[in-house]
Amino acid sequence: PEPTATPTPPPPTPTLTSTATQVPPSATPTATAEQVATPTVAAEFDYQLVERTDLGCTSERDGNYVLIYVRDEDDRGLAGVKLLAEGPDGEDTFYTGLKPEVDAGFADMLVTTPGTYTVQVAGATSQKAEGLGFDDSCDPSTPHRLWQVVFRRVSR
Repeated sequence: PEPTATPTPPPPTPTLTSTATQVPPSATPTATAEQVATPTVAAEFDYQLVERTDLGCTSERDGNYVLIYVRDEDDRGLAGVKLLAEGPDGEDTFYTGLKPEVDAGFADMLVTTPGTYTVQVAGATSQKAEGLGFDDSCDPSTPHRLWQVVFRRVSR
């Protein structure tokens, strides 16, 4: 009689879940991090950034502006909220509610120095609206750039 070979089963293959659980919580965010970050916003921030929009160039204003709206959990404007802006000239603070004819939670920031700006709610944990760029790229017929930023208070 001739010996016969006994087949050996292949080794088990690792699954994606085993590698996903090995990523430490402080790892650099990836493209899928946005899906994970949404449920944890309430635990990490008092104010969530819900909109950051480059409105483009216009001739309807007398300068470059960031238009900021701060909303409560029910989407009502919040007056008296302190905001912090950082840019090439340093830091500046200002408040919502000074133009109630626009909205109770409205504030606008005139930008006079070209560069990149960041805006956040001050005195609270807040996501930041970063990368608000102002340069000389607007056409002379529409010389002023506008950005719109909306923060929403997170219910606890």
